[in-house]
Amino acid sequence: MRRGFTIIECVIAAFVLICGFMAVASVFPQANRQAVMTRDHQAAVALARSVLDALAGNYLEPPSSIYHGALLQPYTVTEMVEGVPVTTTFTPHLAFASGRLVNQPAQSSTDLASVTVTWVDATSKTRTPKFVTMEGGVGVEP
Repeated sequence: MRRGFTIIECVIAAFVLICGFMAVASVFPQANRQAVMTRDHQAAVALARSVLDALAGNYLEPPSSIYHGALLQPYTVTEMVEGVPVTTTFTPHLAFASGRLVNQPAQSSTDLASVTVTWVDATSKTRTPKFVTMEGGVGVEP
């Protein structure tokens, strides 16, 4: 009796190994896209939170300097997605529950502000628009 593997057994074993390696390798691009989507969502939440924090802490400033200054400017991030640099722009939008305009002073001691940050998902083939909305009370001088 001979010992060892036949050529057909070696070919089948190689085929099984190649299929296994390809299955594992196909997970990495999807994981990278998911990581970029998560990072974009975190950046949008951080931007919305910073706008709400700035509004809550700056009630002594004239409204036009707060709302039309650097606070509501678009924020741009460039990151690598599958070896290609991709630029994402996050744009904050501000609205008040009382219906007042952004550059008008509040009429009561608190007002509910809603900040929506929009961006385009660069990881999808359809470039899907995404958004995050956060609300918070904006104090005014007592």
